[in-house]
Amino acid sequence: MFTGINLCKFNREFATENDCLRYLFEAKWSKGFKCSKCKHVGYGKGRTPYHLRCSRCGYDESPTARTLFQNLKFPLLKAFGIIFKMVVTSNGESSLSVAEQFDLNPKTSWRFMKKVQMAMAEEVSKQKVPKARSEYKRIDAINVSFRGKDLNGFQQVNFFFKRKDDRTLIMVPSTRKVLFSNHEGKDDSDLLWGHYVQPNKDIKMWNLKAWITGTHHHCSGKYLEGYLAEFIFRYNHRKNKEMIFHKLIKSFLGFESGSGGWFGSKRVNRIAVSD
Repeated sequence: MFTGINLCKFNREFATENDCLRYLFEAKWSKGFKCSKCKHVGYGKGRTPYHLRCSRCGYDESPTARTLFQNLKFPLLKAFGIIFKMVVTSNGESSLSVAEQFDLNPKTSWRFMKKVQMAMAEEVSKQKVPKARSEYKRIDAINVSFRGKDLNGFQQVNFFFKRKDDRTLIMVPSTRKVLFSNHEGKDDSDLLWGHYVQPNKDIKMWNLKAWITGTHHHCSGKYLEGYLAEFIFRYNHRKNKEMIFHKLIKSFLGFESGSGGWFGSKRVNRIAVSD
């Protein structure tokens, strides 16, 4: 289990591709082997030191099989580095910054970061949603792209949540239709160009706006909830950053590649935020 937020320590721990495979091997089967195809628990040596072969069906499974690391188009060492940067860098990382640092095509880095956001959404969705009336906050001046003709640029975004208690909010992903305010007219936001214009100020909402506009500069309308999930994941672990990398790796292993994804699916229907 890797703990810490020190880059030098991270680079010593993960210096080669085999270091990453060994870490995934131990994390994936920490509670014992279970074949992904037939669920049998007996196994033998696989074709590499990091593969295990099912003794019943003969399936030779790698540490990356049936996870979000499956079919990765670049070295696992770079993937680990990107994940580490995304969770420990104070203001997060944009896809362009990641592409430059790890010598990747911008589209490749963007696609992988969407996978990271999926894993984050999976991890922060585990708390139960209480029976409470939904509330929402409106934030102006979020630069949204790829929504469609005449629907791009600065606009108002609605973030829905439920109040679990005085210290905890449950963020509720909603349909894209209600995430945006398309009506004409001047409806005041809770945060308008950096000023609170409503009572009951919520600094988390301001931090969310500053993070999207300051780090990412804009976000895709289709993947807006992914940016929200990333912010929430980082926020929830702000007091326990030592474990944040390992928790995200475990989430990667528990989320099967090709399962349909998190965005727009019914698989994950809640996101928890704890104070």
